[in-house]
Amino acid sequence: AAAQGYTPGLQTLFELSIEEWLEGADGIAAASSAPGRLLRHRPALLRNFDSVEQIAALYLFDEQGNPGQELVEDFFRDLGVAAFEEREALQASFRAALSTPSVGSRSRNPPDACAGGAGGGAGDGSGPAVSLRGWLLEVDASGTLAHHYLARLQDNYDTPEQVCRLYAAGAAWSPLFFQDLQVLDPRHRGLFSAWLASRGLGAGGGGRSAPDALP
Repeated sequence: AAAQGYTPGLQTLFELSIEEWLEGADGIAAASSAPGRLLRHRPALLRNFDSVEQIAALYLFDEQGNPGQELVEDFFRDLGVAAFEEREALQASFRAALSTPSVGSRSRNPPDACAGGAGGGAGDGSGPAVSLRGWLLEVDASGTLAHHYLARLQDNYDTPEQVCRLYAAGAAWSPLFFQDLQVLDPRHRGLFSAWLASRGLGAGGGGRSAPDALP
């Protein structure tokens, strides 16, 4: 595929191995079904493709090198993926990556992707501001996410609204969110993804507005 149309999100996505991409997608699928469901497609993916970028070249980009909005139907037919939930989980990372604006066109004031968000007060002004700890407990009442990610969030962000403005792309997180926060566990990714999907967001959304990664 030509470099034309490569968003920062796509570039980050293409740095993942096929197994890393599949594990992330499985984390999204785990929010609505049993974890590990997508991993059964690993042998076929590794047998037929060398990289995530190759998958995009075959099933996302047209002959002129321009990206579509999502993977075409042929990908799922060739891979033998029939279940709607599995298809949506595999599409999610590409949709989020494509929603991340190109470097030269990033908005300084992206739309509020947290409208109706954490506790009703993360982004719509309808309630008191929610702390980062309170947000994590809303995402996961068990406290597991707070245990793993609260310190890193507090070191780099001020509010849940800021996190959403930087990383929420419609109803899915930009791949940069999981990379910067170092969310490697597919189950944890699934919890974050399920929370964002439950906000009932529209197709529009923000994108990370700064090119630098977290330390």
